[in-house]
Amino acid sequence: MASERKSITQSFVNKLGATDGKDVFIRDSKLSGFAVRVNPRGVVTFIIEGRIKRGPSRRLTIGKRDVLSLAKARDLAKHPLSLMAQGIDPRQHRLEQEAAQQKADAHREALDRTLSDVWQQSIKIRTLRPKTERDYRYVMNSYLSDWLPLPIRSITRQMVEQRFFELRDEIGLATASKVMRYLSAIFNLAMADDTDGEPLLTSNPTAILKQKRIKRAVPKRETYLNESQISTILHYADTEGTWPTKELFEKYTKNAPSDQGVNYILLLLFTGMRKTEALKLRWADVDMVKKVFTTRDTKNHSHQSIPMSDYVQRLFTSQKAIAGNSLFVFPSAKSKSGHMTDPKIQVANIIKATGVDFMLHDLRRTFATHALKQGMDLYGIGRALNHRTQGGITAQYINLDATIETLRPVFDAVARGYLEYLDPTLSFEIYNPEAAGQRDQEQAQHLKDTADQGTSTSF
Repeated sequence: MASERKSITQSFVNKLGATDGKDVFIRDSKLSGFAVRVNPRGVVTFIIEGRIKRGPSRRLTIGKRDVLSLAKARDLAKHPLSLMAQGIDPRQHRLEQEAAQQKADAHREALDRTLSDVWQQSIKIRTLRPKTERDYRYVMNSYLSDWLPLPIRSITRQMVEQRFFELRDEIGLATASKVMRYLSAIFNLAMADDTDGEPLLTSNPTAILKQKRIKRAVPKRETYLNESQISTILHYADTEGTWPTKELFEKYTKNAPSDQGVNYILLLLFTGMRKTEALKLRWADVDMVKKVFTTRDTKNHSHQSIPMSDYVQRLFTSQKAIAGNSLFVFPSAKSKSGHMTDPKIQVANIIKATGVDFMLHDLRRTFATHALKQGMDLYGIGRALNHRTQGGITAQYINLDATIETLRPVFDAVARGYLEYLDPTLSFEIYNPEAAGQRDQEQAQHLKDTADQGTSTSF
């Protein structure tokens, strides 16, 4: 390995060529530790040499002649030579610098996460119900789509306040409040998310609405059906379709509710079930012998067994004739799920046919209200409605399936009350069949006796 020391110039470097089979080193007399290496093939490389503390001599490559000029190579050599003079390994220093830069870039990228990024993360970790997830997607894409690509840290309190007022004035308070509620949940997730010990957000910008006491609460709907309205719906359900002529039937039943639609509404009215829980009800969960049916995966993430009143048992019998071999109590050939998914048209038709205006959740309030009117206690009504907070800690020790029969009086009382609104005689016959039969026999005997007396009487 040949070597020499001289004042290296650019013209000298340009003339260097192939050697006689060995690497040749030309060390610079101007910059100590800087050198040029020429290999047997004539490849010229700028290098540096030196020791780190008292260790062995180290040699590092700066670059090749084809890429760097001599002046540039000398300039690049100064920093690593300075590090070696300080006892620092230039290679290790470079690796540490690159790692630190990568970490800084990743940190900056994490802190620049967009609203869309955090929202998608929230969907993954919160395990939302399909309906809730669809609602989130609709809200974000419909009302906050222009914010989705923005870094979440760039969304200010003022932006939130302005968007709330825009939505409230253009669409309504209910929608504006929902959008802010969903947005607040996403911001809370960002506040809980750390990046190298630094929170992605230090405050929730939607808090400005509470701090300024801006009205967001939507008046709670408290409507329910009264006795007259219940009677009207039951009368319609009892008489619809009984037309004296085909012409009248075709005239009055055009766009009329289907029998299945009517049965669905009646089931909600007589049980207080939630809309989707009834829609997804399966025949496998209906026990006509024990007069109990079960809803799966309710809003409370649990199953609920519900005792049938006699009226509901008859309702299931009627619906079975309609549903046929379907797995679902309320089937639909048009839906991918196999069951009814949106009864809006049916509800609208029933409202039109009866003149009774209602929303589906009104039927749940109706059940609770009339259960109370029939003398049922609040705890029993709460359990019948499958409210989670009933009973506190004590309720956790009670097997509700084992005590299902304790709820039957609630459902029977509501059904009895409804039918009394329509016709006290009808309620008596359904819930007192033996007494009704004895009454009928007594009336028949009375008529017979009266007829016999009339026959034997002479004038």
